[in-house]
Amino acid sequence: MDWLKNELDKSDFNDARLNKRLTKMIHAATNEQESSIPKNFIGMAETRGAYRFLVDPKVTSAKILSSHQEATVERVKRCKTVLALEDTSFFNFGGSRKKCGLGPHTKGTENGLNLHTCLAVTPEGLNLGVLNLNVYVKERVQGQKVDHKKRPIEEKESYRWYQGMELCGKVAGQAPATRVVYVADREGDVYEVFNRGAELGAHWLIRSAYDRRTQEGMHLHEAAQQARPLGETSWTMKARPGRKAREVRQSIRSCIVRPRAPKRLEVAGYAPVMVSVVHACEIDPPEGEEPVQWLLLTDLPADSMESALEKVNWYRCRWQIEVFFKIVKSCFGGEKLQLQSRKGLENALSVLMIIAWRIHYLSALARTDTTAAQSCVKWLAQEEWEAIWVLHKRCGLPEKPPSTEEIIRMLGRLGGHLGRKHDGFPGAQPLRIGLRKVYQFIENADLITHIKTGKRCV
Repeated sequence: MDWLKNELDKSDFNDARLNKRLTKMIHAATNEQESSIPKNFIGMAETRGAYRFLVDPKVTSAKILSSHQEATVERVKRCKTVLALEDTSFFNFGGSRKKCGLGPHTKGTENGLNLHTCLAVTPEGLNLGVLNLNVYVKERVQGQKVDHKKRPIEEKESYRWYQGMELCGKVAGQAPATRVVYVADREGDVYEVFNRGAELGAHWLIRSAYDRRTQEGMHLHEAAQQARPLGETSWTMKARPGRKAREVRQSIRSCIVRPRAPKRLEVAGYAPVMVSVVHACEIDPPEGEEPVQWLLLTDLPADSMESALEKVNWYRCRWQIEVFFKIVKSCFGGEKLQLQSRKGLENALSVLMIIAWRIHYLSALARTDTTAAQSCVKWLAQEEWEAIWVLHKRCGLPEKPPSTEEIIRMLGRLGGHLGRKHDGFPGAQPLRIGLRKVYQFIENADLITHIKTGKRCV
């Protein structure tokens, strides 16, 4: 597979056998797409080889993702603006594996891993790849009160957001022609993170979680409400469990403030950071519904409607990391892995992330204006798009390759997407099923060719 070679070409475990095994694992998991490792391989020897690879001392999640991360940075360099989206998702593996290094979520009864992930995504929603993965577990400490305000940030869970800002600065240095913007939800509202961004000269956009005091003598919410209105925007909010789809109309306000550092940081000499505040508040929400409103903080200017709306759209794009986590869990069974060690689970999830990225990438290509009309040969190997065409059209190949949108819609229909006018674009699940049929078709065609020519199958 051409895409696989591009993502794994620079993988190096200092062992040629391990390098080859990683390619085999991702190739098999891409073809079969089963959450169970034995179902992805033929025979006991291949299955045992996969299990040995996942627990090998030389193999780590960082090394599994290293080549893919380099390929991601190369894609970042070709873009004008890239959002570094960061968030955490808990992977629950049940209560039967208490001795393999897993930890709780919030209730203290689950057993799982927290995956703190950073994705590179364009403002149009195109997932360029995984920039970083940090796996950790929470300590099972109950009944003890700890004054977190007195702890240094290096000892807090919020330190991961601080590291994310440093990563953003590093990527920006590797891609000087690209504007890299760190984007986080309310958990990233940490003053040390703002300060670190200012030190590095990194750009950032974070949703406010605290009504901080400002040097101007007000609080953030008060300053935002008193700011002059810039205009209105509207967009369609998709339906979710317990919430219907609706058209959201928001008023946009903007101002510049200097949030005061917490007292413990003021004593340490932290200076105020100048930030632009963008307040997006829903107008006339339906009765019984909470209004959709966000208070966004950024180091970038937002003094016009155009620039403020840009920041609102960037924050809306943050949902793509939630979609990515859902693909890993729902499409590829990330929480169904039966490995009995934390190391094995971490490595297996890293493998699944590379496969999940490809599905997420393809699903966004057809939705993005700049890529939908381009030829599909830029994103799919010749054997891939030809197999999709033949399976869907049941006829010979066209004179010229179809567009990206056309071939992705065909792939979705192979996976069960009906393609009606109100159905929209195919999602990750039908694309996953469609690709499985495509790769099975390609393998069967190769097998038939070997049989007819009398060649020995390898």
